[in-house]
Amino acid sequence: MTLEIKDAFSPEISRLAEWIPDDPSDVCFSLEVSIGEAGSDASDVFGTVVATPRGLAQLVRRRTATLSGGARIVMPEYSWDGLQERLRVILAECDAQDWQRSCTRLRAHFHWEYEGM
Repeated sequence: MTLEIKDAFSPEISRLAEWIPDDPSDVCFSLEVSIGEAGSDASDVFGTVVATPRGLAQLVRRRTATLSGGARIVMPEYSWDGLQERLRVILAECDAQDWQRSCTRLRAHFHWEYEGM
């Protein structure tokens, strides 16, 4: 089975693929990724936080969040190309014989939309 990203968006950033932050070393935002099997229209939504170390530190300093769980993609500096490459690597690592096994692997990197149901 081959996994592919069907869509990626952030509720905080419109036109994510075109967004260039003022400071690429100070970034922290939520990311929702629709992932499914290549060649299929079906997908599930997986969530994560994309951040730089500086962005995470700012988040904690503002006390707007606590850092728990493992659903984070931490990059030294943010770029759309760098994020896409990281997502490609994660999908390649999570590729398995079937969707159930792939989904189990994806859940090590993301929060799954059906988590806890």
